Amino acid sequence: MTMDETLGDDLAKTLSLKDQSQKEAVADTNPATPAAKKNKKKKKPATAVPASNDNEEKAAEDANGDDEEDEDDDEDGANTTETTTVKKKKKKNNKKKKKVVQTEPPTIPVSKMFANQIYPEGEMQDYNEDNLWRTTNEEKRYLERQTYDQYNEVRRAAEVHRQVRSYARRNIKPGMSMIEIVEMIENGTRNLVEANGFESGIGFPTGCSLNHCAAHYTPNAGDKTVLKYEDVCKIDFGVHVNGRIIDSAFTLTFDPVYDNLLAGVKAATNAGIKEAGIDVRLCDIGAAIQEVMESYEVEIQGKTYQVKPIRNLNGHSIDPYKIHGGKSVPIVKGGDQTKMEEGEYFAIETFGSTGRGYVHEDMECSHYARVYDVQHVPLRLPRAKTLLARINKEFGTLPFCRRYLDRVGETKYVLALNNLVDAGIVEAYPPLVDTKGSYTAQYEHTLVLKPTRKEVLSRDSGNIMEEAAAQQQGAAFPAPPYYFQRYTVENLNLLEKARSDPDHPEISKRLNELPFPILALEPPPPVKRGVYWLFGRPWPVQDSLATLEEQGIEQLYPKGSIDRVKELKKLNHSAVFNFLELVHTLSTSPSEFATKVDQIRVIFINMHHILNEYRPHQARETLRLMMEDQLNRKKQETIAMRETCANLRKQLAALKALKQERLPVPGLEPDVEMTAAASTPDGTTSTSLQETLDIKPRRNSGSEVRSQLYSDVAPSDPATRKNAEAMARMMDLCDDIQ
Repeated sequence: MTMDETLGDDLAKTLSLKDQSQKEAVADTNPATPAAKKNKKKKKPATAVPASNDNEEKAAEDANGDDEEDEDDDEDGANTTETTTVKKKKKKNNKKKKKVVQTEPPTIPVSKMFANQIYPEGEMQDYNEDNLWRTTNEEKRYLERQTYDQYNEVRRAAEVHRQVRSYARRNIKPGMSMIEIVEMIENGTRNLVEANGFESGIGFPTGCSLNHCAAHYTPNAGDKTVLKYEDVCKIDFGVHVNGRIIDSAFTLTFDPVYDNLLAGVKAATNAGIKEAGIDVRLCDIGAAIQEVMESYEVEIQGKTYQVKPIRNLNGHSIDPYKIHGGKSVPIVKGGDQTKMEEGEYFAIETFGSTGRGYVHEDMECSHYARVYDVQHVPLRLPRAKTLLARINKEFGTLPFCRRYLDRVGETKYVLALNNLVDAGIVEAYPPLVDTKGSYTAQYEHTLVLKPTRKEVLSRDSGNIMEEAAAQQQGAAFPAPPYYFQRYTVENLNLLEKARSDPDHPEISKRLNELPFPILALEPPPPVKRGVYWLFGRPWPVQDSLATLEEQGIEQLYPKGSIDRVKELKKLNHSAVFNFLELVHTLSTSPSEFATKVDQIRVIFINMHHILNEYRPHQARETLRLMMEDQLNRKKQETIAMRETCANLRKQLAALKALKQERLPVPGLEPDVEMTAAASTPDGTTSTSLQETLDIKPRRNSGSEVRSQLYSDVAPSDPATRKNAEAMARMMDLCDDIQ
């Protein structure tokens, strides 16, 4: 659970706690209510009251939750003696339930792991500034509570996806066949979601597209493709509960040469998720995705490629039992102007490529889906009618593949399936590929635009900090601390007000149980040990110079406390002497050249190590100066670009005015009368373009200028001829602008 979510939920529960306390007060004043009778029963044994309260609190903290069991035990204790009641309570206190742990491969349904049927929330993110008011708006919170059951259902599917996804990441290895990979994922999904037709099951066929194939590939029966070490594999699978589909994908590689490709696509996905929100235009999301993705480069086999977004692949909205809703989320700029709306589900997915950035259909088709709103189409082939009935019964409008038809007992169905495709009842989705030899990557997450905040359902809220740290490994500069948005004076006052409410001490108790640093609502202390990531590599928080022994290099000067100036002089003399020996070696024994160069290299490394011991902060200062120099250069470039833009605007304005005033061409008519100023109605003079150019207006066009050029300008005057020709082209440009 994110910090934003914790703060919002804990403060939001204030009203619900107040309502609950008011209901209990009403129940106590009315002895005829069942609640009052139950309270009276519990209060019969004097010593049983504290024991009962302790047990209720511990039961509430139990992850599996057994509220009904606690109530039954309390009522039984009310009918026994005081001593017996206390013994029973002590016996129950010593009884601890073990937390259910998932097996490998995953087989335990998530409904068994969460006995209270309340599933973990995804990553919560606030909307952008224009919609930030939704976070604390009471009406929006009420609307969100009304649809809690729907959110809980889709969170169940998301939890299944997370567990299966985690298992797949750990266990997919080179040498496995693609059929083994997809069956491992699909069997785990069916077990964890307790597949039951349209109530719960697989959302769409598991995609495992390789290398230049970007999407829509899953192996058909008999496919012998094997995953190799150098392959780039996109794993894309879905889970649904009551038609609510979780669509999420990741890319798997084993060769680190593709790391930048994956980092670029993942960063672009995160940028799209961050940009998404209520009333956000889809084209703005595409622009943000493209900007981030194209800032990455990847070097493969000595050649550098820019990571390009695949412009004809998009994210999409998700409707119940319909994986592709009515809206598409582009991954390049200049797309649809449609806005996202409250309550919609979206799959934000990005595809990056080292090829053209454009895919086309190729290879054998494996993905199919019945068209959602198809009208009745008469079928002449009886086998096609039978197959359509089976598709409607087993899959409905959810996508399927040929292996799924094999699994439900269909045989010899290819002709009938093609007939359904030709009739427009079933749509085929062939694999989509870029240029052969290129590599493609994909990342995808499903989110819902809730009334108050957006929830990234397919992400685990418990691993947000870990994911953020992973994203920063490839970033040029570290991200701001995670607490910089929430630790504000307003939030501090809000928390203090809720804590000091004298009428409801249970709220204060609940807030005091919050973990640090939420409880303190102040920035956590600085990290004193460990590492941080900068420029794509880890750096220790505490500056420490690695010894030469740790680096596997011979140390030429004594250990311990030494006179570093003296040792530097010795090493300097050794370097000069070894250089002279190197010259002698080249003339007598050239084969020993490499050995002598290595000796000189060790000497210089020792000299640098002593210098680093002298000034451990030198590297930091150098980096600071480099960064300042980069910033200054960027500022100068920005200023130069702005000046260029201003000059262009000025020239265009002059051209437009030149067209309107029809000025003559300089150099063609020496008898032009010059004007310096024009009179205004109030008698003053105003400077005009004629004054600036110092010529009198005359109506000419580009063609007139050219005719005058060839008739008036002597061939022996090439400079004047060239200037007049340039002016003629400018007149043509003015005609186009007008």
